[in-house]
Amino acid sequence: ERLDLLKHDYFKSFPITILGCGNYLSQEQIEQIFDLTLFENLSKPRQKLTIFKNSNRILVQTRQLSFDVKTDYLKEIAVLVSSYI
Repeated sequence: ERLDLLKHDYFKSFPITILGCGNYLSQEQIEQIFDLTLFENLSKPRQKLTIFKNSNRILVQTRQLSFDVKTDYLKEIAVLVSSYI
């Protein structure tokens, strides 16, 4: 059911999407669902940070942001996203 929900065009309507799902979705699933291509993997241990993009949108795949998240990790995500604004 969650995968069907993510396939809705609503989630493709944003120029920047942050997907806090860790490794629950594979690279192939993200590319297929969001019509994007892997651009860069900046991940470190316990800090998932993968960038997917196409000509007009980016998606940042991160770990879940609800527990044990370091401030530096959030700052890194913010700097990365702001570079696309």
